[in-house]
Amino acid sequence: MHESFWNQLLATSGVEWLGTLTGITGVWLTIRERAAAWPILIVCYCCYVFIALDAKLYAMMLSQGIFIVISAYGWYEWVAGKSEDGDRLKIAHTPRPKLILAIIVMIAGTAGFGSLLSSYTDSAHAYLDGFATVCAFVAQWMLARKYIETWICWVLSDIIFIGIFMVQGYWMSVFLFFVFICLALRGWRLWKRSITQSSSAA
Repeated sequence: MHESFWNQLLATSGVEWLGTLTGITGVWLTIRERAAAWPILIVCYCCYVFIALDAKLYAMMLSQGIFIVISAYGWYEWVAGKSEDGDRLKIAHTPRPKLILAIIVMIAGTAGFGSLLSSYTDSAHAYLDGFATVCAFVAQWMLARKYIETWICWVLSDIIFIGIFMVQGYWMSVFLFFVFICLALRGWRLWKRSITQSSSAA
């Protein structure tokens, strides 16, 4: 088993290595609230367009293209965006109406993506791919607005993708998404502390 894992690791493509390095770096920088995270994440998403295509994860492939667009939006928001109170964009909880809308989008999006993928493509894991992708889509939007719930959505999405990548033998991606989960948990803790400190100061 260890030999098989090592052989698969050695066979990891350059695109997957690049996606791993830029992904970890980009997420780490988002935790630290650095706007430089966004162009690095754009490179990561470009890599995963090709990886998802090869793995026949079409919802994920589509999402990576959308993430590139959202990353450009997030880059702008982190540099010049405003929060709900009109002040500089800062870490906060997702407003309740937007949180409810996000949940509805995840439920409807999973059903829609899953149905389309299972009916019209040879998707390997239609509904799981659909759920993880829609969840990641919501997480990316939350991240662009610095909503702390982004980290919960990322953990849910990453857990699903880890299972899919393990079955298909993308071990570098398994490692990457495991690191993403660890970083997401750290992001939650640090962003929670930031919210608490802001509340105390107010």
